[in-house]
Amino acid sequence: MDYGRSFGMLSGFICLSLLSSCGGSGNGKEQPIQVVEPDNTAPVLTLNGAARVLVHLNESYEELGVSVYDNVDESVDVSVTGAVNTAISGQYTISYSALDVAGNSSSVERTVIVAPADAFVTTWNTDTYGNSNAQQVMLCTTSFEYNFNVDWGDGHIDEGVTSDIVHTYDTPGVYTISITGQFPSLYFPKRREAKKYDRPDEVIPCNY
Repeated sequence: MDYGRSFGMLSGFICLSLLSSCGGSGNGKEQPIQVVEPDNTAPVLTLNGAARVLVHLNESYEELGVSVYDNVDESVDVSVTGAVNTAISGQYTISYSALDVAGNSSSVERTVIVAPADAFVTTWNTDTYGNSNAQQVMLCTTSFEYNFNVDWGDGHIDEGVTSDIVHTYDTPGVYTISITGQFPSLYFPKRREAKKYDRPDEVIPCNY
């Protein structure tokens, strides 16, 4: 028996076994390593319909929802919070949020304004520099006769207003104001307050 030849064959077998167990191919070529990039991109939420919606008092509100896209996940769940009571005038917020498998999240909001069909509805940004402070809106009257009700969009309503009025909000921001009754004109005696009249070209249409 040739013990030298048997020992050589055994040594070669052991070497191949070690290469295989360590990921080697035995032919001197390294196997490619796949690197998985982390997912740091949040889902993209897009509102179906407008970001600000006017609904007349006691009419139905149709929830249009959102569209969602994620760069990795084929399907992403969206949660919706908030409700609209069309029996009560005011400003309501519907919030939409999405969370993907990697833990990235995003959110968007829709503002729904409930107002009488004959209301004069406008949007104001209290943060803009004006005659009133950053948490206020000032409605000024002229020599015409006024007798109106104003819903400030934060749950507060003033009724039977006949002259200038200033409202203070708990926090500064964008608010939708609804006015009914005898309100002949929106008047700005000082131009600075007019700057708070947010996006006049996007005033919500109403029957006034």
